[in-house]
Amino acid sequence: MTPPIFGHGELRLVLLTLIAERPRHGYELIQALSEHFAGSYSPSAGTIYPRLAKLESERLVTKREDGRKTVYAITAAGQREVDERRSEFEQITVDQTASLRSVAEEARSGLAQARSGLRAELDRIAASARAAAEAAMTGHAAAMPDPAAEATDPAEAAPESPRHEGGCNFGGVPPVASVSPETEQGLSHLRRVDVALQRLRMDVRQDARTAEQNGTLDGDALDDVERELFEVRRRIAGRFGIHY
Repeated sequence: MTPPIFGHGELRLVLLTLIAERPRHGYELIQALSEHFAGSYSPSAGTIYPRLAKLESERLVTKREDGRKTVYAITAAGQREVDERRSEFEQITVDQTASLRSVAEEARSGLAQARSGLRAELDRIAASARAAAEAAMTGHAAAMPDPAAEATDPAEAAPESPRHEGGCNFGGVPPVASVSPETEQGLSHLRRVDVALQRLRMDVRQDARTAEQNGTLDGDALDDVERELFEVRRRIAGRFGIHY
C-alpha cells in the first residue's frame, strides 16, 4: 500500500487540476497521477473514487456515463479553485516528487538488505540441514550391530564384507534418508496449487492486456475484478475447510 504523502487537501487539488486539463475517468486519473509523479505514486481505486465522490458532492466536478466508464469533468466552481491554487499545485508537484524519490531510494536500499539477509539465512538453514543429515547418517552407522561379534558359533559368524581393490569396505552402508510418502504427497499437492495459480495469473494478465488495448480496462472494471478475486479466494478457502 502506498503511504499517505499528501497534506490535508493536497490530493484533492491535484485531482481537480488533472480533471481541469481534460475530462477523465477513474482509471485515467490513476494513470495521470502516476505519470505526473514520474511513476513514484500510483494510488489504488479505493483511494481515488471516494475523493471523486466528495468532489462531486461539493459540485466541483460532474460525472457522466460513457458506456461502462464514468467520466469526470470540472465545473465552474472547480475551475475557480484550480486557478486560485495554481502556485500551490506547482509547489506540491515539486515537494512530493522529491519526497517520493527519497522514499523509493530507501525502499530499494531496504529491499537489497532484505535480500542479503534472506540469502544468509537460507545458507545457514542449508548448512544446518546438511549437518543434521550427516549426524543422522553417522549415528545410524554406529548403531548398526556387528553380525560377526554377535554370533556364538564361529560357523555362524558373518562373512567378511566385500572390498574393492583399494581396500575400502562397502558393507553396512546405511541407506540414504528419504522423504516420507505423506510428506511427498503434501508437496505434490502444493505444487499443483502453485501451477494452477500461476496459470490463472498468466491468463488474467493476458486478458487485462487485451482489455487495455480495447480501451475497456478502467476503474470500474478493476473494482469488479478485485471483488471477484476476493470472492474466488473465499470459496477456495471454504474448499480447504477455512471459513472467513
